Amino acid sequence: MQKIALEDATLEQAKHFATTNLGITVKHNTGLVKIVSKIKEAQEGITHIEVPDELAEQAAAGSINGNDDDTPPAALGAAAPASNETTSNEVAAAQKPQEQPKPKPAESNMEEKVKILIPATETDSEAVFVSVNGVGMHIPRGKECEVKRKYVECLKNAVQTKYKQDPKTGEMREYEAPLYPFSLV
Repeated sequence: MQKIALEDATLEQAKHFATTNLGITVKHNTGLVKIVSKIKEAQEGITHIEVPDELAEQAAAGSINGNDDDTPPAALGAAAPASNETTSNEVAAAQKPQEQPKPKPAESNMEEKVKILIPATETDSEAVFVSVNGVGMHIPRGKECEVKRKYVECLKNAVQTKYKQDPKTGEMREYEAPLYPFSLV
């Protein structure tokens, strides 16, 4: 693993860190500036990220996937669009001096413990592995367990995209379903 400045990260490096270390869901067409913004929102005051050696080496050798979205945010400038989704509001927000975001009420108590239950099924009886900022734990299925709220948030954000066909129109509809359904006890 190599530590690099967040502002120098490529698209693939930022995407890898956001999904692997923070559990952030990143769609395939999300641009670099937006991912960096999500990382900063999830982890206040972050300036450096850790990436696998192979991602650091690929970035040093040149663009990973040969497109302009791989350019680090520092090279883009604050108002450069990261993808076709960038709106004028996002550009205006990027040009304003960054204020320290006030911690959300939920962020202030992430270390608080809560009781949860992940039900065991016929097909899934193994413990669920959850990791937040590189610190992982196994949560057993089928019995009440006390875990820190940050792991519950990770479980809540673990979703899978599913598709269902509308019987009337035949149109496929996309929806997100929990990967590990659980209940607070």
